[in-house]
Amino acid sequence: MGLKVEGEELKKLILLGKKGPLPFGFCPGAKDADHTIAIHRSKKPSLLGKASKAEGTGNKFAFGTFQVDGRIITLTCEKELPEIAKKFKKYLKLQKIALNVIVLDANGEELSRDIEEPSETPVPSSVSSDQV
Repeated sequence: MGLKVEGEELKKLILLGKKGPLPFGFCPGAKDADHTIAIHRSKKPSLLGKASKAEGTGNKFAFGTFQVDGRIITLTCEKELPEIAKKFKKYLKLQKIALNVIVLDANGEELSRDIEEPSETPVPSSVSSDQV
């Protein structure tokens, strides 16, 4: 049984991350589309990391837990990779999930982040364009 998730299943698990931390494994591939994410509610993060490497094309992998707060996904890594925030965010974008990424180590120290500030202030939905 494969533990790799993508598409609608990935979106559902990301939403579930708003309720509390979920374990994940991440194995970056040569191209953004080749990255592999494994998420499961009850399996250990280390097992998911190994599963993502087995199902993916890359040689290195990261694992830990993630939690979503608003538009930010925070990865708390037991094992991390260089540039994981950038790679993880690019893969989420490919899956049509627009979240900013913060990566913490097991002690809660911030390792990296990939945060995009909104380029323009959104017009409130209660104000129509002809009232502006």
